[in-house]
Amino acid sequence: MSDGWIKLHRKLLDDAMMKKSQYLHLWIVLLLEATHKKAEFICNGKKKTLRPGQLLTSRKRLCMLTGIEQRTIERILDYFENEQQIAQQTTNKFRILTINNWQNYQTAAQQPHINRTSAAQQLHTYNNDKNEKKGKNERTNSSIHEENYQYTSAYGQTIYTD
Repeated sequence: MSDGWIKLHRKLLDDAMMKKSQYLHLWIVLLLEATHKKAEFICNGKKKTLRPGQLLTSRKRLCMLTGIEQRTIERILDYFENEQQIAQQTTNKFRILTINNWQNYQTAAQQPHINRTSAAQQLHTYNNDKNEKKGKNERTNSSIHEENYQYTSAYGQTIYTD
């Protein structure tokens, strides 16, 4: 389930968990692991359905994903539940976590529309005419850097990747 993306609301910056890195780390993993559409699985011979915003997981799995100890994960999940950020259905083998208000923040209808500026589009355009004038399609390091590694975010910030 490594395709796609999630949205993070800016009000997260004002949340107390911003000062607790393990809480924030686990919260983001829960958002990333939650289903975005209905998913079915079989448990004890019965078909079960996960709705968008739910995930089937365990403390052990969350520990492997985050590197956070299982006891700490349990404590953080209890905190999220007390703060009404999640609901938990637990068994001795797994748990189903429901992220409350998932639809308010993650629905497809609210996905942002990203407009690319003409300048950003030009950065990704390979200009054969210009390179033919230089000779045998030689490009400088700076043009390769701009062409392959520079992106413009939705907020107009330039982002460089490795």
